[in-house]
Amino acid sequence: MTPSAAEVVARCARVYAACSTYRDRGEVHRTYRGASSARELGVRVPFQTAFVRPHRFLFEFRRARSGRETEGWEHRALWRDARGVHAWAAQRDGSSRRLELTPSIEHVLADWRSPSAEASHTAPQMLGLSSGVPFGRAPDAFELAARDEIDGRPAWRLASASFGFAGLWWIDVERGLLLRAYSSRLATAEREQRFAPETEGAGWASGLEADVERELALESRVTIETTTFYRPELDVEIPDGAFELHPPD
Repeated sequence: MTPSAAEVVARCARVYAACSTYRDRGEVHRTYRGASSARELGVRVPFQTAFVRPHRFLFEFRRARSGRETEGWEHRALWRDARGVHAWAAQRDGSSRRLELTPSIEHVLADWRSPSAEASHTAPQMLGLSSGVPFGRAPDAFELAARDEIDGRPAWRLASASFGFAGLWWIDVERGLLLRAYSSRLATAEREQRFAPETEGAGWASGLEADVERELALESRVTIETTTFYRPELDVEIPDGAFELHPPD
């Protein structure tokens, strides 16, 4: 029997909320495309998440311009171990530092939501580490569009659209896990502050924002397309060492 879209979303939320451990490695591909020109800027964001209830957590991501990775990667990590909450960031030029934090992981995940192209939000929200609703949409906002195959696994394709936004999510039929997500949204100068949406909540400016600002500054509208690829695992053994990061100061 084919479930409704709301049933697929509800099951996915229950699976993440009930797991004892969670781990994924994935990558986000984001493209900024000008409406009045052929200008296009792409960003790659590899990331990983690890979580052991109730307290151990790691979120780490890197990002660079697509096709220009030799110019350097930005790198950030947030983790909670037996000693507390820690965060660290490095710029494309190799400079790095530990970041001052409040004890709230949710606050940092929210600050990093745009820099990580949503990777710091989606899975952590479903794991209960930040507030919100699954995929940022009301349960009745989805429709069940199709049954596809993602990386050899059957997956329900969910769709949702509103003014200036269209999204797709692929949920594993058997396990209820998010395997892939896609969104397209239209940004305007007023809404996106000249298309540099990745503000640095921790107070450290990013070179990629300057690239977006410089190369798309004359565009009145920009389409932002984001595709996220997940390789999730639930209830697997995750050693304590996975949460013991020792980045350079």
